Amino acid sequence: MARNAASTKAIDKKAKASKENKSSYPTYFQMIKEALLAIHEKGGSSTHAITKYIEEQYKADLPENFRKILSVQLKNSVVKGNLVKVKASYKLSDASKKESSTKIAAEKKVKSTTKVSAVPKEKVVKEAKKNGVKSTPVKAMKTEFKDVNYAFSNSYNIMLNFIQKPANYGFVEVKAACCGLGNLNADVPCIPIS
Repeated sequence: MARNAASTKAIDKKAKASKENKSSYPTYFQMIKEALLAIHEKGGSSTHAITKYIEEQYKADLPENFRKILSVQLKNSVVKGNLVKVKASYKLSDASKKESSTKIAAEKKVKSTTKVSAVPKEKVVKEAKKNGVKSTPVKAMKTEFKDVNYAFSNSYNIMLNFIQKPANYGFVEVKAACCGLGNLNADVPCIPIS
């Protein structure tokens, strides 16, 4: 009976330890790879430089015996062929470089496609029908008109054209126009028009 109680306590301790060991940081090889890519030394990075970088990034999450585990993981990565040891430094093997470059290229493609989809297409603003004048479409690229009395655009040329000819954009009169990054609610310098 005492033996069963002792074995259940041991099992409970192992279960608690395994729950605590589920780390909030990536695998050691991923951290090493990230460090090598960030440090980017031609002849490879020293163990000290890799350790310093990883500690700066994941200091709160790392276990107490982190340095010992890291040195073992560096040696294991060399044996597996993921890293190459040059004197007292480590650098990524050709296979690891190819994997990281393809991942980076894939991420860039994803980012570029999301940027393209996020940017609004050219807006077509129609002139206001005033005094029996027919409306004709006028393109306003990346222009946002906030109000009848106020206008805002990131492009200085569009704003200058808008100030000179507000009828092309469907306005009769403009009191103020802003050209800059931000919106009218922020402290953006406005051009008063009188």
